[in-house]
Amino acid sequence: MKNWWTATFGLAVSVPFVILWLVWSLERSMDSANSGIWEIYFISFFFPFGVWIILKFTYFPKVELAPGKVVVKNVLAAYEIPVASVRAVRWDDGLALYLNDGKRVYSFGFGGSLLAEIFAKSANLDRVRKIKTHVLAEADGGENGNPLRLLRRSYLNLSFFLMFVILSFVLNISVELLVQG
Repeated sequence: MKNWWTATFGLAVSVPFVILWLVWSLERSMDSANSGIWEIYFISFFFPFGVWIILKFTYFPKVELAPGKVVVKNVLAAYEIPVASVRAVRWDDGLALYLNDGKRVYSFGFGGSLLAEIFAKSANLDRVRKIKTHVLAEADGGENGNPLRLLRRSYLNLSFFLMFVILSFVLNISVELLVQG
């Protein structure tokens, strides 16, 4: 589950950024006095990094419901939470899962978005009800032998970033060779 208002905003902001990147790459390669290979490296890293940051905060955060657990994927970390360890699921200006050991896991994807607060509050509250229903249904089904501890792992989407950098570098080199050759 995703906060689609925030995700759409992130994609919409990324489009002009990508267009600016393409225009700058083309303009740079057509300039007879271009600054050299360092500028290709800069353009090939800077714009993909900017798009990756925008999408990390808007598109990639989400909540996944799996048998026996809830997975909250935030900006830098993903939390696998066994449903048996969830004490409460609440909307505290965003989705928060309260655990039996007193910890709270906040979902970045379902909180703090002005667009979602204005346009999608009812949809977000509906998602909270869906998560509560999942937690209650799975908790009633037993523990299934799953460990009752919170598992935290990194969630960086580095493959997306690296593929975007490689694509950017190949595109910039290709345009450079086409214009000069």
